[in-house]
Amino acid sequence: MVTSAAKAISKGLENGDLVIVETTVPPGTTKNIVAPILEESGLKIGEDFGLAHCPERTMSGRAIKDILGAYPKIVGGIDKKSTETATAIYTVINERGVIPVTSSTTAEMIKIAEGLYRDVNIALANEIALISSENGIDVWEVVEAANTQPYCNIHKPGPGVGGHCIPVYPWFVMNGETTRLIRTAREVNDSMPIYVVKKVSETLKHSGRSLNGSNVLVVGLVYRPGIKEMANTPARGVIKELRALGANVFGYDPVLKEEEMKSLLGVESPNGHKIDCTVLLHDCNYNVNFNTASSVTPLTMFK
Repeated sequence: MVTSAAKAISKGLENGDLVIVETTVPPGTTKNIVAPILEESGLKIGEDFGLAHCPERTMSGRAIKDILGAYPKIVGGIDKKSTETATAIYTVINERGVIPVTSSTTAEMIKIAEGLYRDVNIALANEIALISSENGIDVWEVVEAANTQPYCNIHKPGPGVGGHCIPVYPWFVMNGETTRLIRTAREVNDSMPIYVVKKVSETLKHSGRSLNGSNVLVVGLVYRPGIKEMANTPARGVIKELRALGANVFGYDPVLKEEEMKSLLGVESPNGHKIDCTVLLHDCNYNVNFNTASSVTPLTMFK
């Protein structure tokens, strides 16, 4: 998509233009991929037109607020004049101001680093959750108390990492020996849906049931509560694993219509079926009442 946009722009590029890349891309993309495509116009970068990478720092459901000034804008030009021009533009747009950086490649790495930080720290939180579970400890109590120490900021554990960003950006920089921690964090977070299903199976066994043939309701299907976004949602992996082990899977999410649940994840509401176990994937107070069972076996994820 980035190269396609660059090719389209090159056909209409004029002397004095400034091109800005906001899409999160691997380090060096603006300089090594976008710039040569734009120069196919016959114009020379740094002399006839400018180019900068100014990464978007937005979250689904609040993009306009973020663009206008939730965070300072990162600006890195292909040359000094491009940086200065982009800085002038975003100073007007962003009320929190602008952080000019050394180059477009530096700006690209800054955005990726933000995602890497989240992914690695979520993986750490998930491993703390696994250790806590093995020792019969409530991980939520551990996290809340530990985070009263000013140098500790343990993220929330969960069923995996979803969205367009955090689970994707590590692959932009992942290689061999240099990124061992990053790769391990990806593996930990990708494994969490399997762990969730393991807990479902254990919960059912404690009540004398088998996962095979049980009716399981998965609540919280989108990757982020309240936002109709399905990209890399952990619910997809949970549903797949439940079905692989013989469960009859039903779903619910307040932001999805029945036909959307069917088309996006292949699940539907219980519609009168008695539910043996409910899996709550989000840290939300969902009001789920299908009147399908006298007792719904709740799953507390990490206990």
